[in-house]
Amino acid sequence: MNHSTSHPFNGLHVLVVEDESIIREALCMGLEHLGVGRVSSSPNGRKALRQFSKPEDHPHLILLDIYMPEMDGIEFLTALLPCGYSGAVALMSGVNIEMLDLTRSMAADLGYRVVGAVEKPVPLEALEQFLAQV
Repeated sequence: MNHSTSHPFNGLHVLVVEDESIIREALCMGLEHLGVGRVSSSPNGRKALRQFSKPEDHPHLILLDIYMPEMDGIEFLTALLPCGYSGAVALMSGVNIEMLDLTRSMAADLGYRVVGAVEKPVPLEALEQFLAQV
């Protein structure tokens, strides 16, 4: 795998927030395959929030599952507001596209820069499109 600095995504940090471990691992592998320099992940929104204590550690992109136990995607984005996150958000869900669209508009209303919303399983091409907008 080529991790040279010439790769367009090498300087990016992406956080995957996904409760299903097999999907979370597949997304992380896909991002690494695309040359993302730093990939971190969290099984739920509460744990993910711990990664936002210092602004310099904020990811450039959050890949966020909408439906998760404990804290769903919108609850996570609402709880993230005080952290001053200024990066991009991409939403994903195994449910219907209408819910995805609704969540996308809610996230935008909260002031987040939403670079996409996609149904799971997330194709590699969709990940690449999200990264290209960061």
